[in-house]
Amino acid sequence: MGDFLQLASVSSRNLYIDNVKTRTGHDIWRSLNAVVILRHQIRQAGDPRYAQLLHRLRFHQPTDEDIDLLNTRVGALIPSHLDLPVIVRRHNLRHAINIEKIHQVSQETGVPIIYCVANVLKREGGISMDAALAARYSASGSVVGDAILPILPGTPLMLTQNFNIRLGIFPILIFTDSLTGLVNGAIVKFYGFPKQTRTRDNIVTTPEYILVEIIEGPGKNIQISGLPRGVVALDPVKFWYNAGHGRRAYLEQFALTLAYARTDYKAQGQTMLYGAVLDIQRPARGLSASASPYVQLSRVPSLDMVFILRPFDPAELRRPLSDELLAELAWEDEMAEKTKRLYGM
Repeated sequence: MGDFLQLASVSSRNLYIDNVKTRTGHDIWRSLNAVVILRHQIRQAGDPRYAQLLHRLRFHQPTDEDIDLLNTRVGALIPSHLDLPVIVRRHNLRHAINIEKIHQVSQETGVPIIYCVANVLKREGGISMDAALAARYSASGSVVGDAILPILPGTPLMLTQNFNIRLGIFPILIFTDSLTGLVNGAIVKFYGFPKQTRTRDNIVTTPEYILVEIIEGPGKNIQISGLPRGVVALDPVKFWYNAGHGRRAYLEQFALTLAYARTDYKAQGQTMLYGAVLDIQRPARGLSASASPYVQLSRVPSLDMVFILRPFDPAELRRPLSDELLAELAWEDEMAEKTKRLYGM
């Protein structure tokens, strides 16, 4: 239910810290009278050496041998047959890698990129059309999609909010996000647009719906008449984009963004990555949780499928845990022992 050794909530208001802003949540959390701590590592069961490394890294106590082992994966050669996601710690870097990657795929396949451009429904404060179309997804803002979404057949896309399957033209039952796996952070693949969609100079204005293929979870077995298994239709959404100084635009676009690269926060929500390219180096400016390297590395089941993008600073991996977090861990251990005695475990 809770793991305070991973990335904190976006609000950064941890429930184990008692202050005015989180008092109610803190009191509810500490009112728990039964605690069970899951200690058996399942994801890395096939690589016990890596599992031990991650256990020490989890508590920010990697050994010199652990650091040396991770350094062997810096710049490691990625086999050509692997198409791995890239996990980073900044949205700007995520966006830059995504744009570079889709152009690379376009050149390699000879298939031109289609640009799905948002419908600009309203502009206020003198915002120009170009400025309105500069809107870009960011988890910290209200922009839920990219005003200009570049896509190719099979392009991986990340959902930036929960979806229900569109029903307007398909005679099927209602499928909610919980039945399909179409939840915020899920990865799908672009399949196509409605047949009547008009493309001009490789540009299409946001159409009535978009077809995507669900690649994992229960939704991949959904069969809609006239479509391949796992392919569903999603509606666009409407949202405001604030450009500052009173300039804003009301857009209609799909709540999707390219997913060749993803942020550490989105990766945390995924159960497992078969393999990944990880950027565990601390960003040069701004805040970034020191738990990010552990979260990124722990998504991958074995060390030989970890490919570290660039050199990293071992000091961050050894940054001491806060006194408040250490006190929380001690409370959890104490409660776990009481629970074992209470239930004869």
